[in-house]
Amino acid sequence: MAAVSGSAERVWDGGYTPSQVRHALRFITLAWVFGAAFFAITTGPAFASFLKQYLQVDDLRYGLIMAAGPAASLFWFLGSYVVERSGRAKPLFMWFVTGHRLLWLVPAATPLLLRFVGRDGAIWLVVASIFVSAAAASFGGVGWWVWMSTIVPRPIAGRYFGHRARLGLLSMLTSMVIVSLLVDRFHGRGFVYASVFTAAALCGAADILLFLPITEKPRQAPKAQPTMAEILVIPWREPMFRVVSAYLATATVSYAITGAFLFPFCFAPVREHGLGLTVVQTTAMVVVLPQLMTAWCSPTWGRVIDAFGPKSALRAGAMAAITLPLWWMLLHRGGPGYSDWIWLLPVSTAFAGLTVPGIDQALAYMQLREFPVERRTAYTAAFQVVIGLSAMAGTSAGGVMAKWFQAHMTSLPWQPAWLSHYHLVFGVALLIRLGAFVFLFARMPLQGRVGAVQVYRWVLHDLFSRRRQAT
Repeated sequence: MAAVSGSAERVWDGGYTPSQVRHALRFITLAWVFGAAFFAITTGPAFASFLKQYLQVDDLRYGLIMAAGPAASLFWFLGSYVVERSGRAKPLFMWFVTGHRLLWLVPAATPLLLRFVGRDGAIWLVVASIFVSAAAASFGGVGWWVWMSTIVPRPIAGRYFGHRARLGLLSMLTSMVIVSLLVDRFHGRGFVYASVFTAAALCGAADILLFLPITEKPRQAPKAQPTMAEILVIPWREPMFRVVSAYLATATVSYAITGAFLFPFCFAPVREHGLGLTVVQTTAMVVVLPQLMTAWCSPTWGRVIDAFGPKSALRAGAMAAITLPLWWMLLHRGGPGYSDWIWLLPVSTAFAGLTVPGIDQALAYMQLREFPVERRTAYTAAFQVVIGLSAMAGTSAGGVMAKWFQAHMTSLPWQPAWLSHYHLVFGVALLIRLGAFVFLFARMPLQGRVGAVQVYRWVLHDLFSRRRQAT
């Protein structure tokens, strides 16, 4: 820390005093409680049910709709350009990300839209609003990571974001349970979706408005103003960034393929070899259970990063994630001549909730602390675009594959009686995930050489030893 002349307090490298940091962290944590509720409703089972059961889109269109948001990640570059030239992130963040949240009032108006423009017209308006909303979030949100990196002290970054994630997950769980109960109670009628998406928009706006009391310490705008070409090119000159991006792009394609089609597989009737679950059952098994696990262990994964480095946490999380599509490939309901393996669902999702935070926490830490300080928004923008375009590719490819596999299931020479086209989609995701880890992971020059087994042991010891101490 550097001293400030005439001040009784010292300041962090970002220009904040300890009291200012504590004040800011309280609002950042509280804001995420509302933000988590927004994301729980707009990305969870309620939105999947809205598309598949209310608007009745097929797998191909479902995949394309889910890809609309990630496609808007290109606007991160434009946001980086503005932030780098001005040295300010807060004004852009406040205006555009608030707009991003309020645009979810368009999906909320779908019951009215259906009356005037029909189902196809309503679908296209929903897609357009999702894309514009995501574009506003990308444009306005690029400076958030830079802003947070000046506020959150490096020694506590892992633990702080782990604690923040825990509180957000509890908010997500509460929101998802309430929304799922409403959707099932009223059989997915239009007014229910209108109500929950309106609530989501308001919660999302509250999240951003809670940043108003937080002061931004303006960074000095560079004398040599960056051009858009520099913003686009600078990160790719860094060998570390190229290697990390190659791995994350490939892995994210696989994560998107699996993640986008878990809900359709759960909602599909048993006669079509789906799991035949209601929205409440799907929420309980696919969302609530893993997020309870995640809320429990996220601070521990933050401590893993502080103790062993981000690559150690990412390695352990990625190795566990490789096995997850296999669990889903074995899941099926009972029928003539074969048993019911639905018991595997809670086991697999609980396992995911315990291990995936290693990936999430490592990626958040990388954006805060691993990228160079100079032109950091350019690195953040490129990082988010890689993730966004890969997610777009994964969800789009998943929709194409699901449609193709469904049409050609009868031509397979041998298949179990319970096999569905979704099982084959999960199998492709497994192969991509495995290939990314085998061929690309070891080349990433991140901090952390501790092996996955040692990390798992440390996580279990940390979780249960702290529980014993608490009791």
